[in-house]
Amino acid sequence: MGETPNARETKQQARKHVRSTTAIGESEEWLFTALQSIGDAVIATDQDGHIVFMNVIAVSLTGWSAEDAQGRDCHDVFRIVNERTRLETESPVTKVIRDGVISGLANHTILIGRDGSEHNIDDSGSPIRDVRGTLIGVVLIFRDVSERRRAELTLQEHHEILQTLFDHIPVIIAFLDDRHQIKWVNREWSRVLGWSLEEMNGGRRLTAQDPLLGGETDDAPAGAGSTGAPSWREFSVTVKDGRLLDLSWTTVRLSDGTSIGIGQDVTRRKRAEDLIGQQMEQIEERNARLVQAMRETDHRVKNNLQSVAALLDIQVMSHESSVPVQELAQIRMHIATMAAIHDLLVSDVNSTGSTRGLSAKAALRELLPMLQMIVGENRIVWTVDDITLPVKHGMSMAVLINELVNNAVKHGGHQVELRLVAAQDEITLEVCDDGPGFAEPFHPHRAASFGLELVESIGRLDLGGKTTYENRPDGGACVRVTFPLPVIQSAPTLSA
Repeated sequence: MGETPNARETKQQARKHVRSTTAIGESEEWLFTALQSIGDAVIATDQDGHIVFMNVIAVSLTGWSAEDAQGRDCHDVFRIVNERTRLETESPVTKVIRDGVISGLANHTILIGRDGSEHNIDDSGSPIRDVRGTLIGVVLIFRDVSERRRAELTLQEHHEILQTLFDHIPVIIAFLDDRHQIKWVNREWSRVLGWSLEEMNGGRRLTAQDPLLGGETDDAPAGAGSTGAPSWREFSVTVKDGRLLDLSWTTVRLSDGTSIGIGQDVTRRKRAEDLIGQQMEQIEERNARLVQAMRETDHRVKNNLQSVAALLDIQVMSHESSVPVQELAQIRMHIATMAAIHDLLVSDVNSTGSTRGLSAKAALRELLPMLQMIVGENRIVWTVDDITLPVKHGMSMAVLINELVNNAVKHGGHQVELRLVAAQDEITLEVCDDGPGFAEPFHPHRAASFGLELVESIGRLDLGGKTTYENRPDGGACVRVTFPLPVIQSAPTLSA
């Protein structure tokens, strides 16, 4: 007997039911395996937020086993806080159940595991809906981004260090991309030029020819490329407040097409250089006038001194019996001494362009021929150290030597010994003779004369020293003037 159609239908439905059950079981197993194999952590909850599934990555990160987490409120297993404030953060599961839409975590979220371990994570929660669109659960997918976060923090720390460093050095620095747009400037840029980074990117646009970008200008070459040393150049730029500043600038081009601009405000230096240049021109002009005036003065002084000496000679020859010849001769000798020293100083200035001091040896060589003419040939023996004296001291010394040698000869000396030596910080001038010596007891102030008054005045007032008078054991008098070694002040150079 054959089967009825109804019987066949029932058997087909039964076989179909068996196939569907098997397929569903296989499908579930396949989905379970797939979720376990996902590289991200997965937690699935029901419509109330209770956990129904966790894959192995979620187990590892939360520290909860799948069995212990099963049926628990997701809030107990998935505990998250803000990295900075450490305050609890609302779970994406709660947001999805409340709002019914996909929800993601805020940045810098930390997952606290069951054992207290912490992981930086990012995640998203998505609603699970049935065929009718009813919310039946939430799937939460998250991943451990701790390594990435550590790298971000390290990069941020390095950036802050560089920012702090660049903001505290007195150099203008700007970073430009490969299209010559400024991407970053330091504090010195804004302080000197006035524009902030936002203003540079908003209103104040630079062109490729702008010297701040290293572009070519009419009077300066382009900045050096990455293969050569950067070349510094100077140019003027009008800054935000309208001032015109002088900048020293270089642009270093990097291999990726970006570049770094480095500069300094050299306005003060340039102004100072210009001012120094003007002052040097004025000094040179004044020096030229001074040299000319000195030459004219030299000519007049020399002529006047010679005229006075000549008049004295005429008076001596014409009125030998009625004028004090000896005093006039001494005065004439002083004038001749002044003229000789004056000649020495002028010749020194003309040859070197400056006069720092007067050589004692050179001055004595000028005086000795005149002294020898008065006191007689070979009557003066002298020893002089090579000492350089200020002009004032040199002139005083010349007059003093002239007076002491004349006095020695005048009072009976046949030979005069002159010695000028320097020891440590002191100079000693000594003039001795072989005459009868000083009367005992000798008081220079009581035996006042023009010559002694002059010696005392020069030694004490002009040279700042002291004068002693003594008789030599083997006969003769000795006058010694001791004074501090003077400091020679540097004098400005005179240019012809």
